[in-house]
Amino acid sequence: MEIDRQMEHVAESLRRLGILRTYLGHRAVLAAVQLALEDESRLHQVTKGIYMEAARRCGQNWSAVERNIRTAARRAWEANPRYLEQLTGYPMNRPPSASELIEILATDAMRRQGKEKISGPV
Repeated sequence: MEIDRQMEHVAESLRRLGILRTYLGHRAVLAAVQLALEDESRLHQVTKGIYMEAARRCGQNWSAVERNIRTAARRAWEANPRYLEQLTGYPMNRPPSASELIEILATDAMRRQGKEKISGPV
């Protein structure tokens, strides 16, 4: 149930960043963030731990997932850079990479739930 609340918050953050459900990368970003929330160690091997599993869940190949998340990160930067900086807690001078966007959204979702760490084995 906790992860459902976290994912609701992630979906709302995506909306504020201009990444609506109609956007091709929306589903891939949600799948990737959910994987990171389920197991923080996936952030250390993003291609194998996140992109490949998100691709399986989304019915795409892993490179399409990575590209869609990278495009979503650029879109977020163009649409609402101030909110993106608010999520990170520090000034940014460029759009986040795909893996950085995943980490930013997962960390913010955890923070909203009052947790210091992403749940899962380390």
